[in-house]
Formats: sequence, structure tokens, C-alpha cells
Amino acid sequence: MNQTDPFLDELFQVEKAKQKELSLKEKRRRDALVLSAKAVIATEHGKRLLAWVINQTGVFAPCFTGNSTTFFLEGRRAVGLDLYKLLLTADPDAMHELVAFQREEQRHESS
Repeated sequence: MNQTDPFLDELFQVEKAKQKELSLKEKRRRDALVLSAKAVIATEHGKRLLAWVINQTGVFAPCFTGNSTTFFLEGRRAVGLDLYKLLLTADPDAMHELVAFQREEQRHESS
């Protein structure tokens, strides 16, 4: 006969409730972060900072060096990729905006 233990059932229910609460907190935290990213990318100063961070982290650069520097570069790149994903979540056109912003900045610098 397959009986369940009431204590274990209750324990699993409590654990499920805790996990659901954590998931809701994580979702609220993530939503707040996305709103912050939208606010930052909406400003000229924010675009300048985000473009700089994306460039500094080497998101689009190769990381392999053949030595332990690769690990450092991959760690830096991982941070950039997280930012990149956040920006795309906040605004699917974010990277296009950053590229256009950088081009405009370069055009002004060369004038």
C-alpha cells in the first residue's frame, strides 16, 4: 500500500509556497531592473554609459588568448552579455539605438 506521510506532504507544501514567493520576488526584482534599463537608455548620458560598458566588456570581441587571460576576458564578456540581454529585454531596438548614438558621437568628434 502506498501511503504518504502527512508531515512530508506539509513540508513539501511549505517548500512549494516558499519557492513561489521567491519566484514572485525575483520577477518583481527583474521587472524593476528592466524599467531601470528603459529609463537609462532613454537618456543621452545613459546611452553614452551603456555603449562604453558594452565596448569595455568585449561582448563582440574574441576572448581566446591561448593562456589564462582567456578566463579574465570571458568573465568580463559574461557581464557584458548579461547587460546586453537586459537591454534587449527592456527595448528590442536598444542595440540599434546605441550603435546609431555612437555613430552620431563619432561624426561630431570628427567635425
